[in-house]
Amino acid sequence: MNPQLRIATLNAHMLWSFVNGERLQKIKELLTDFDIVAIQEGFGKAGQFSDMWGVTQPDVDTRPLYRVFNGFMVTSGLMVLANPRKTRLLQSASRLLPRGIFSDWLCPKSVMWSQVEVEVPPVPAFTLNVFNLHLQADYSMGNECVVIKSQLEALVEFVRATLNKYGGCGIVMGDFNIDTFKPFYQDMFKTVMPRCVPNSHFTLHPLPTSKNTHLKGGAIDHIIFLIDDRCPNVSIPTSVTIHTNAADVVSDHYMVSTDLMLHLM
Repeated sequence: MNPQLRIATLNAHMLWSFVNGERLQKIKELLTDFDIVAIQEGFGKAGQFSDMWGVTQPDVDTRPLYRVFNGFMVTSGLMVLANPRKTRLLQSASRLLPRGIFSDWLCPKSVMWSQVEVEVPPVPAFTLNVFNLHLQADYSMGNECVVIKSQLEALVEFVRATLNKYGGCGIVMGDFNIDTFKPFYQDMFKTVMPRCVPNSHFTLHPLPTSKNTHLKGGAIDHIIFLIDDRCPNVSIPTSVTIHTNAADVVSDHYMVSTDLMLHLM
């Protein structure tokens, strides 16, 4: 059997008033078998994972307005976990997205990039660009769709520029808050996301989400691959697993995962 990388994204909803030691332990147990995990709403819990994982978080934004809220709500909210037995974290960067509305005005949304070297012998080592994101929530109260689109466009610009500079396959995943069950958001997704493709070497491969990824409904958590034809070590996954089994439910979002198959050139 070919070696593989197990990939997952989870909005862990770890606000201090909603997490305790028991739930944190369940989250860690759920993630044990995965190699690269994008966490949203980690809220200062990075140290809880560093015993098992390499961990990256966004840089702190030092503007006074963001200092407190970024420190608790965004900068510590995004984390990328990488299994040190198969990967090595090389570098990372982050970008604040356009200002949200309602509660997301106080908690600016962002995207974080982590460059990960994958080392799974006998497959030759190669790099993956992991983009972890959290966009404006849709409260159905106003013009959130305008904000979400502006954030999506800023995300696409950041992904395209990063891949153009560094090359290597990309994974864009996280809490998009874009419910692809709704025609309007489905069209937005299909129209804007292809702009991630930086040049003719890359192809976009969104993995279809056929079930709700939030306990209250909606397909809002997604995994998208950008495959670089100069990196022939990978086979493109065709589907995701949405972890709806009761034992796997550790948040108000279901975890979404897939397996990236690796092979010799």
